[in-house]
Amino acid sequence: MIATRFVRFGVTIVLLALIVAPASALAAPPWWPTVSGTVYGSDGLAIPGATIQVNELFRGAFRPVATLTANASGQWSYSNKDNTYRFDFSAPNADSQSSVVVMTRDGTYTLNVTLQAYGTIAGTITDTGMALGLPGAAIEFYKRNVDGTWPATPHATAITASDGSYSSGLVPTGVYAVKASATGYVPAYLGGAAIEFATPVTVMRAATASASFSLAPVQVEPKGTISGVVVSGASRTPMSGAYVWLYKQNPDGTWPASSPGWGSPTYSLFSAADGAWTSGSVPLGTYRVRFFTTHTGSQWWQYVATFDLATDVLLTYGGQTVTGIDGWYNRP
Repeated sequence: MIATRFVRFGVTIVLLALIVAPASALAAPPWWPTVSGTVYGSDGLAIPGATIQVNELFRGAFRPVATLTANASGQWSYSNKDNTYRFDFSAPNADSQSSVVVMTRDGTYTLNVTLQAYGTIAGTITDTGMALGLPGAAIEFYKRNVDGTWPATPHATAITASDGSYSSGLVPTGVYAVKASATGYVPAYLGGAAIEFATPVTVMRAATASASFSLAPVQVEPKGTISGVVVSGASRTPMSGAYVWLYKQNPDGTWPASSPGWGSPTYSLFSAADGAWTSGSVPLGTYRVRFFTTHTGSQWWQYVATFDLATDVLLTYGGQTVTGIDGWYNRP
């Protein structure tokens, strides 16, 4: 009788031990199905430490039953009784994703997922001459297409701060061309003047890619002004509406055609009511000036009849104004 009681007491202790033993200490039954896989980022690299929330189907709805963490290689594994499970994947700087697996007895399943991952592009835009940061420059980020071509419009934009620095904010991982433009400067890409010559910038998950470069100031062509009056007779009566034709010497030393008729003047102007005329801002160089009216005919500066006798008008430095280039008909 006493021995029987001891046996019953021992069995009771064993049963209690099994009841209170943590689930982790118990080996999973061999018939439990198993699902495993690897979490990748869209940059193709595994995401260590990714979180996998496991949810089981219970009375028509999913409820959480476990939370897993991917190892240093992005790998994970889960075993449980046969049921329908939803796995929710998440990681910093990446979009979340869910997958449902119907797990049956003795089943083995592979569930690899790729999360859209994000990184950042940052840098500083400077002036090529002074190496100073350019504030207010517009930055455009073009993400290369899967076929290797470039899109017509940028994926994201940014504006440089007061010191010329910028950040793209989070952008999808991939390969980018970075363009900068600013008032008074020639627009350029990192590495070249056109997107085809741009240096590719690779964005990886949770990382910042560097893209700093300089813009060259726009070279403004220096210009000058030529002016005068068109008059007639000893009293220098103003002649309104007279043609004033300016011929600029070509770089090779030749001249535009000047006859017959108009020829091919570089600039064609008219005298005002007071006879005055001005070329406005024109490129530096050597000019010859011709005057014409339907009543008095053609005349070149210094009151000569032909191009060959005309006197050159020289604009030699930016901002120069040459005055007194007059046409004078019926000069006494």
